[in-house]
Amino acid sequence: MSDKETAAPAALATEAVPVQVAAAPQVDYSKLEKQAREAQSSRVAEIMALGEAKNMRDKAVDAIREGKSVEAFRGVVIDALPSAQPLEVAEPDLTPKEERSYSLMRAIRAAASNDWRDAEFAREVSDEIGTLQGR
Repeated sequence: MSDKETAAPAALATEAVPVQVAAAPQVDYSKLEKQAREAQSSRVAEIMALGEAKNMRDKAVDAIREGKSVEAFRGVVIDALPSAQPLEVAEPDLTPKEERSYSLMRAIRAAASNDWRDAEFAREVSDEIGTLQGR
């Protein structure tokens, strides 16, 4: 090999290559702080409103202190709600013929006017339902 051939790679390795460096982005810390304060204020307000609406103010305050999100507090509220129980329906023991002759509308009209003359059977059924419900 000649000196030119061995010198060329060495020259390439020592040449400076200009590199363009992008300027660092400017960060507006005051804007970020303001956004963080607004988000925190909104979180606190939502948690407190939900806690007060569900009579769980103490739990809301605890959630705020613990830094829980609104969604996490909603989970706490849902977990604290009593499980739904189906309503018990008082059904009097009626024959099919009695079921056909019973009229809820007749019973409502009679109760509203306090005149049961045309709704004697409806009155009996109404009294039976009241007895079954413990009234």
